[in-house]
Amino acid sequence: MRTAVGVFKSADDARAAVEHLISVTSRDRITLLTPSRDGRSTKQKIENVPVTEDMKPFGAPMGAALGGALGLGFGVLLFLPGVGQVTALGILASALLGAGGAVALGTAGKIADENLSGGIPADELYVYEDALRKGRSVVIALVDDAASDAAALRMLAKAGAESLDAARETWWVGLRDAERLEYEKKGWDFVAEEALFRRGFGAALDTRFRGKSHAEVAEELRKLYPEDYAEEPFRRGYERGQAYRQRLLAEHGA
Repeated sequence: MRTAVGVFKSADDARAAVEHLISVTSRDRITLLTPSRDGRSTKQKIENVPVTEDMKPFGAPMGAALGGALGLGFGVLLFLPGVGQVTALGILASALLGAGGAVALGTAGKIADENLSGGIPADELYVYEDALRKGRSVVIALVDDAASDAAALRMLAKAGAESLDAARETWWVGLRDAERLEYEKKGWDFVAEEALFRRGFGAALDTRFRGKSHAEVAEELRKLYPEDYAEEPFRRGYERGQAYRQRLLAEHGA
């Protein structure tokens, strides 16, 4: 199974994209994530939900009129640490609630992988989170093969979506100058080492590694980044990525 993703500046454009995508995949394989600025009328805190330290969210079934109108079924209203309040409609919402309660986007990849035979890679979720934090909406379509993936991506682009790769670059451009300044203050060569540094930075935002030191997850990192994980620029990037995550939690709520 493959995942086609589009990031939209307009929530209306994101909703319109859902309608286009049903020609290449079924509605029950489409998810719409959108910032929710005022969920007070539908939000009901769920108590006593077993979650990990990285989740700490609340959420509730919404019986969402919007979800019904789009054919996406029910939705959940979530508070995502470091992001804020988000409405999830569609397959992701189903997977989240199917796990037994309200959980954060940080575990959605694991749930999707286990329940949907594919789904959302854990190392991409920070890009979705950044988009949502900036007020953008995200459409995720699960498709069966490369041809359907290419078709879905074309439809998303036609509807006005920014690609996941472009969203990832936008995220890094927003951080790069400040990270370069800090790096070069210590006498290190940012230009020569940026690629390694950035890979380490991104690795720290992988939901499997958040809040964990490089030493704690060295074996896992070795498997994912066998040529990079022990390099000093990668380690520096990993440390900066962890610090970045902590800043987000402080600024946007843990």
